Amino acid sequence: MRPFEIAGTAMESSVAVDSSTREETTVTVAVELTERDEEFQLLDRLSAIARQESVSEFKLFSNKARNIGIEENQAFFERVIKSYRGKLRCYHHIQKSRETQHEIEAVHTALLVDSVLDPYEDCVTIIDGGEQKAKPVVKALSGLRDAIPSVTHCLKSETYYPQSLLADLVASYLSYRVHRGEYNYSNPLLRAPHAQHSGDRWGEAFSAMKRQSEQYRVLDLAELQGNSPSQRVQCWYQGGMARKDAEPPSSSSITPIIKLADKGFDDAKAELERLR
Repeated sequence: MRPFEIAGTAMESSVAVDSSTREETTVTVAVELTERDEEFQLLDRLSAIARQESVSEFKLFSNKARNIGIEENQAFFERVIKSYRGKLRCYHHIQKSRETQHEIEAVHTALLVDSVLDPYEDCVTIIDGGEQKAKPVVKALSGLRDAIPSVTHCLKSETYYPQSLLADLVASYLSYRVHRGEYNYSNPLLRAPHAQHSGDRWGEAFSAMKRQSEQYRVLDLAELQGNSPSQRVQCWYQGGMARKDAEPPSSSSITPIIKLADKGFDDAKAELERLR
């Protein structure tokens, strides 16, 4: 896997964040990986669980969590969460005042990123969506830390990065359970505390988001957009971000990437071969 390149500097570590909102309930999940190669392992494990649980709607680099029915695939979602508990951080929020969904998601994201990273640690921080989703996140982060990590946005990131897909799957399942009153607060499958119970940090992040201070600057990082699953595999492999008006990769051949799966990633290989 190629590292991310920001202005010519290689970076391996990343945090992907995604949210799921069902009426007044929002859950946001962060997934941290220290090396790019971990995404291949993640792709393999997700593929294996989906195959073992017969989840026909699971289609890498194409479908998102909302394409997979939760009740009929409960075992799949729960096995995914159990497999990656150590890499998952999340918050939930039940809207009762005037804050908007986008404001909640932005503050959640800032709180999670700040809790995952050391005060001056940097990594590629992938925000699902367009530039308008990344702007309030950077503002909110400025209320929590002096050093803002390398935040970038990626349109439909769940269809490009297995790391983002994992965040999407977990957020979708937990928001469903919380919204239906079925989340076990005393013995949860995954701890998802209420974000407003995080002391002064919620207020600090929210206030900073409202101020017109820190600005989001689009990173000098490869911009690639795939029009097919195989092209999105190439974007993922090259560490490119899907942005508005971005060009597709120069090649949509994924044969060289499939060969990487010969190193023991049989389930990932089978899923990738379906995309030829």
